[in-house]
Amino acid sequence: MTEPTLTDTTSASDHIQTHWAGMSWTGLAAQVWDPSGGDTPQKDHDFIRALIEADPGPALDIGCGTGRLLLRYLAAGLDVDGIDTSPDMLNICREKAAQQNLPQPNLYEQAMQALDLPRTYQTIFIPCGTFVLVTEREEALEALRRFYAHLKPGGTLLVSAFWPSNKGEALDKEVVYSVGQWRPLFDTELPDGMLMRQHIRQTSINATDQVFTAERRYRLYRDDELLQEEIFAANERWYYRHELALLLENAGFQNVEIKGNYSDEDFDGDKHYVMVAVARRPQESQSSAALPTLETERLIIRRLTMSDLPLVHQAYADAGWFDPALSPEETMAQRRRWLEWTVRNYDALADLYQPPYGDRAVVRQSDGVVVGLVGLVPSVGPYGQLPYYSQHHLTADDGLNMPEFGLFWSLLQAHRGQGYATEAAQAIVDYAFNTLNIKRIVATTDYDNQNSMNVMRRLGMSMEYNPHKEPAWLQVVGVLENPKIKRDDLREPT
Repeated sequence: MTEPTLTDTTSASDHIQTHWAGMSWTGLAAQVWDPSGGDTPQKDHDFIRALIEADPGPALDIGCGTGRLLLRYLAAGLDVDGIDTSPDMLNICREKAAQQNLPQPNLYEQAMQALDLPRTYQTIFIPCGTFVLVTEREEALEALRRFYAHLKPGGTLLVSAFWPSNKGEALDKEVVYSVGQWRPLFDTELPDGMLMRQHIRQTSINATDQVFTAERRYRLYRDDELLQEEIFAANERWYYRHELALLLENAGFQNVEIKGNYSDEDFDGDKHYVMVAVARRPQESQSSAALPTLETERLIIRRLTMSDLPLVHQAYADAGWFDPALSPEETMAQRRRWLEWTVRNYDALADLYQPPYGDRAVVRQSDGVVVGLVGLVPSVGPYGQLPYYSQHHLTADDGLNMPEFGLFWSLLQAHRGQGYATEAAQAIVDYAFNTLNIKRIVATTDYDNQNSMNVMRRLGMSMEYNPHKEPAWLQVVGVLENPKIKRDDLREPT
């Protein structure tokens, strides 16, 4: 077959309209994926299956496409869900599952950097170098954070990335010297006898940002007649070995190994064409000081993850806690640093047998919506200023600071007035008194925060008002003693 002469910058012909799209893998790209080898077994199949079977539990296929791996794993009796951004590929995957008499898989049309699924997984894997398609660095980091959040403690993550010096990749000399030119990829005869021709051209290579931009072109022919043409963006970011390991560690993963070509060999750029990073989410601390996930009648109180950043930001904004001198970008960066510290501190404090300080997410059981934050916080201040402390001989009004266990809560504006704050705070109080054997808990607010004072009263706290103007955050204090305390330990005024 002789391809008609076509320019690269105009439509294929007067009667053929070129369809341009972002990185979608829909339309002709989805149609030709399996016939051009997209469903062919590869070395990754056995490697990933061994990971799943070594640590049994649900698995998630990121960029599952038409089901090359996912359907084979389902046929083997494994529990695997999938996500992809291409609705056309997901539909093909469903059709193939039906044809193979497999149970319909749980498939979700989502981008990995926006991952938000109803369950967690023992294994998450991203084959075929799909991770490199996320070209914005912050979005790539967000994807790793969301993988972390969707893994069970101790779960395994596999991320693959192509070595940039491989043939056809960004730093291949043939690619560098042909920027702007269409290069042939595949000619594929379809089951109906028509021909699909695929071409690619790199349009730019940014060695500083490690990103190249490219376009993939699909042309459908009947005999020598061009019937349809589609072009979409095919941009990629490339990574190096130690960079990939550092990104995973920054997202909280441990035991990072970079293997080559889905083998047990450590990656070597001179002999391997794909980096295979295998990492684990740490097990939660087994220390008795760790605070487990708590459940109440309506709520779940769990650890925060980095994917909760937007909700944390909104909760703090609703509470009016922000520095007006900071720009919105600086405020978000500040929140991110705080959340990273919080997430890392859960196990760090428990391993040191320190109190389980830090905010937790308050999640509504009925729909999984995060409605606010609650937790124990260190609270150091001049509590001797409060009449309660002097009357009960707890400390003198000497201006010196003393430590207390502080109780914190903050509800998102949309979920206030439904009793969630009291219910969540009571769960923390019960755990603190009954399991951690904390002697006393305090909560602080200002004179104008009637809602917080109402929560304190419902918790049974003694309400104390600071006769001093400073510190401003110690204006109103709720004090709650552990009911285990003997009255002799809490002396009445003499």
